[in-house]
Amino acid sequence: MSRERADLKGRFLYKEILRQYLGGDEGHAITVLRRSEESFAMSPVARELRYRDVVSYMVIANRLMDDRRFNSMDGIRAVISHTIPTSL
Repeated sequence: MSRERADLKGRFLYKEILRQYLGGDEGHAITVLRRSEESFAMSPVARELRYRDVVSYMVIANRLMDDRRFNSMDGIRAVISHTIPTSL
């Protein structure tokens, strides 16, 4: 995606990736970006949203939808570390 749309960076690139992943739903993509930022980029210190934040949010959200019993922080950390490369 970043090669196809070299004009997009950061948040704009993440929104386009999400929009495509979510079947073209730009409103949903914007909501996911906002929730990703609220969940990962605002606390304890505000910083720029990272791609890893967006991917982490999507992994957790999808897992929670798949398994309502998935509710421990240890479980969430394990899924993130298993699914998302630390280089993101």
